[in-house]
Formats: sequence, C-alpha cells, structure tokens
Amino acid sequence: MGNNENKQIEHMLLEYVTRNYYHQTLANQLQKELMNIKDPRELSTFKNLNQLKTSYSVNTWQELYLRFVSYHHDKEQYYENQLQKNLDLHHIILKNIKPILKRWVILSKAYGGEPRKPFDYKPHLPLLSFLAAESGFFKSLEIFLKASKYSSSIIKDCLHKAAEKHQYQIVKMLLDNIKNPNDIMDQDELLSWSIENNDLDVLQKLLDIGVSPNRKKNNNKSPLALATFKENKEMIEILLNKGADVNILGCYPLISAIGRRNITIIQTILGTNKVKKKNIENAIAVTKGKIGTEDIMDLLLKALEKAPL
Repeated sequence: MGNNENKQIEHMLLEYVTRNYYHQTLANQLQKELMNIKDPRELSTFKNLNQLKTSYSVNTWQELYLRFVSYHHDKEQYYENQLQKNLDLHHIILKNIKPILKRWVILSKAYGGEPRKPFDYKPHLPLLSFLAAESGFFKSLEIFLKASKYSSSIIKDCLHKAAEKHQYQIVKMLLDNIKNPNDIMDQDELLSWSIENNDLDVLQKLLDIGVSPNRKKNNNKSPLALATFKENKEMIEILLNKGADVNILGCYPLISAIGRRNITIIQTILGTNKVKKKNIENAIAVTKGKIGTEDIMDLLLKALEKAPL
C-alpha cells in the first residue's frame, strides 16, 4: 500500500468518526419524532415536507421518516464497522469535542443523505493531539499529526506531555519529527530516562537532534556518570563521541568505574586522553592500597604520563 493511499485512509478515518456521529444523531432525532409527534406541523422537516415526500415517492410523512431512520441507521452502522480497529480515535474525539460536533450536525444536516460539508478538524487538532499523547493513544496521535501536517508547535506540546506521563513509545515517534533541540522541553528527563532504561534509540535520537550530552536533571548524575553507573559501554561511547565531559565533578565517571572494577569502561574513559592530570591523581589516590586493583593502577599510571593539565 503506497504512502498516498495510507494518507487517504487516515484522513477518511477522521471523516468516519464524524459521519458515524452525524448519522447516529439524525437517526435518533428522526426516530424520536416518529414515535412522539402526531401533528406534522411539529416536525423538523415540516417546511420541506411535501417536497421530500415527492422526492421519495411516499404518501405519508411516517413512510418518509421510516426511510430516513433506516438510511441513517444503516450509515451509522457502516461507519462504525469501519472504525472497529480505531476505537481509541472514536473515543477521544467524541469525549472531547462532542458539543462542537452537535453544532456541526445542525448546520450540515441533510435528511436522507451525507452531511452537506465535512467537519473541520484543524482548530481542534492541538487539543486532540495533546490528549492522545497524554493517554498513550499512539495510532490516534499519528493520525492527528498527519492531519496537522506535523505542526511543530503541536509536536512540541505533545512531546512534553508524553515525557511527563512516561509515554515513551510516543516519545520515540515524536522525536523522529523534531529537528530543533529547543523544541524539547524535557531534555534532562529524557536523557536520564534513555540511559536508565538502556534505550540506545532514544539516546541517539536526542543527541543527533542536538541535545547536549552534558545536561543533567536537577542535581542528578550527568548522562556520562549515569551510563557509567549502569556499566553500559555502548552508551558511554555514544556520549563520548558526542562530546560528553569526562572531567565533570572531578571525573566522577572514572571514579565510578574504578569502584566497580570495570576495566573495559576505565579503558574507554582513559582512552579519550582528555582526563585531566589532577583527576587521574585523585583516581590513583582512591585506588591505591585496594586489593585486586593492580591492573587498574597500571592503567592510571600510564594515563598520567600523557594527561592534560
């Protein structure tokens, strides 16, 4: 299935929601009139009643209404069937903009037919997208974003809400549509989350967008220190390649790796040749005299010889 066809289907899903509601509303209204009204002058169709009876070749308004009710019920069921795999979309739209849809039905109604004009979703896409991100409605959010032509302001707000609500599958999808790091309000939190959860994909996306590898949430560890604490060599290498500061907090990452006796990570950090002399001297002091640290001490002494001031 091509991209154009996919876009058409997604656009039609939004249309199916409003048409389902449109036909349901008219079917219920007409059914109510049919059951309760005796005087045809009280019918909502009274002004056009004779013309409608002629058009539909019926003799009584009751026959006309039976046809209308049957038509709108069938259409309601048709659109409902089309939405079976997108119930979240149906739910979020009706729950949040039903009063607006009611006014649209009044203005667009055509008894025995489809609405005279489609519902305009554009003014409501920011709210619907935000609520979909908050609720974790992944597919619905994709549809709203495509309808908005990937509005940068909508993506920015949705990313903030998804991060706040820990909807990280949605975060990943939204990051694919971010080009400016300033559009990410939760840089610190997302960096920390990606490392704590060993999510290389999110970490790489954040850094590729331009988020600094040296940001940290409040007084928490720097990303490099956190990756060292997690003993995730691949993340450490990614952060170092993107310019993470090895000397942050007296080279805490190196001290952390020494505490865990992780030779591989110690070698990775020292291998940058950026650890300052005073920080290596401090690491030597921390290591000295501890049992089983001979290999670590050798690495530190060799690094000290060429360490920058």
